[in-house]
Amino acid sequence: MAEFKRGLDDTFIDLLNNNYDQPDSWWRTLVEDPDVFIGIRGNELNAYYNGCSLLRLRHRRDHLVGETHFKFLIRNQPNANYISFRDGNFDDDDLAAIEFSRDMRSDLAAIKAASKLHQGREAQGVHDVVRANFNIIDTEVVFPDEKTSRIDFAALRLGGERPELVFYEAKHFSNSELFGDYPKVVQQVERYRKLVSDQGRAREIRDSYSRIAANYAKLKGIDEKFQTLCQQVVTTGLEISKAVRLVIFGITREDQRTRRDVFDRLENLIGKDNVLVRGDPKGLVRGISQ
Repeated sequence: MAEFKRGLDDTFIDLLNNNYDQPDSWWRTLVEDPDVFIGIRGNELNAYYNGCSLLRLRHRRDHLVGETHFKFLIRNQPNANYISFRDGNFDDDDLAAIEFSRDMRSDLAAIKAASKLHQGREAQGVHDVVRANFNIIDTEVVFPDEKTSRIDFAALRLGGERPELVFYEAKHFSNSELFGDYPKVVQQVERYRKLVSDQGRAREIRDSYSRIAANYAKLKGIDEKFQTLCQQVVTTGLEISKAVRLVIFGITREDQRTRRDVFDRLENLIGKDNVLVRGDPKGLVRGISQ
């Protein structure tokens, strides 16, 4: 079984903090943007906005290096997103009219605007949930042996002697995986429960998220309330919840009235406390940060 290992080394932390302190810091612009989520990986990180990874970042020879998909760098969309074509050639004027972002510090707003053309409804909803809750420690969690699927996010919750790490699967109510006698999402949740309950995997998860919490506690520009929570993990240690919760959003009042059978079935199969339902994902905090 391939090892699940996440966290940044001290050199990476120092490079990020040194850049943060610079007067013209592009990293400070990125990390302090309230709409951007910084996800720590295996000695690299991703900056997410509305479900899109705007930047994948790592370090090499005392430099911060990485990549961004070119589609996020297109500043304008000439001719209604299309380039004119005639007799085998693309229009020179249309091509010349394309402008690209070139600087993360000054062009972040344009990069975010470009990414909106590529966001999905469910990914957007997940990001709204992430923004609504200060205690999210990770998104798009992929385990080495489960690369075809990913857990949507993980949160640090208080309640016992030490913070508890809880994983969440999130779905828009239009997703067909929520329906049927034994919905596919239930199979997903059960698979994830087995993963986090495995003794060896649970140890890797605890070690990785303890490192990640320590990283966030040291990084400049991180939300102060979240940083305090991460420092508590450093001080007291971390528990891993064996429950995986299901978040459902995009539900109308009509859905709540006429599709009660769907929610009852999911609650019976997953557990009532583990099914969190709300229409607007922006206000979905119960069972996550509250």
